[in-house]
Order: sequence, then structure tokens, then C-alpha cells
Amino acid sequence: MQILGFLLGLALSLVSAGVQANIYGYVDEHGVAHLATEKNRRSL
Repeated sequence: MQILGFLLGLALSLVSAGVQANIYGYVDEHGVAHLATEKNRRSL
């Protein structure tokens, strides 16, 4: 059973290795940090 868990974990780690996320952020004039998945004019 431990081997099956190990193989499942290995398979999931290999699948997730090809995944990436673009995260953009900026700090506004009040010092509050904002995050987004799309670029906007404030994050430049």
C-alpha cells in the first residue's frame, strides 16, 4: 500500500511540474497590495 501511495505522489508531482501561474501585483497609493491573474495598467 505504501508503494501505491508513493507512485501516486510521484505521478501528481510530475503532472504539476508543467503547471504555472502568472500573478501580477501592485501597491496602491494607500499602501495596500493587490494581486491579479491578468495584467492591468496599475501593475506596470
